[in-house]
Amino acid sequence: MSAIRDALTPEKQAGYDAAIDEFGKAWAAARHRRDERYATGGARAVAEAAYVPGGPSVEELAEGYEQLAQQAREKQGDRSSGEISCPGRR
Repeated sequence: MSAIRDALTPEKQAGYDAAIDEFGKAWAAARHRRDERYATGGARAVAEAAYVPGGPSVEELAEGYEQLAQQAREKQGDRSSGEISCPGRR
């Protein structure tokens, strides 16, 4: 597994495993909410949920998210077509 986990006592390993499991569930739930927002409202809906006053604008966040989504679609297309993914390729 991990060197950190392996260094723990068996009792603490159980707590570590439970914490990692809960983190995985929370991460999956957050990704699901983000994907639902994107599916129903596009990059702007994701950006509005992520916006924090004083940080990047909703427009900047939406643009950045759309770029990430496009890269993911391109990478997925590369996998499904049998092509090799090349960073920076257009």
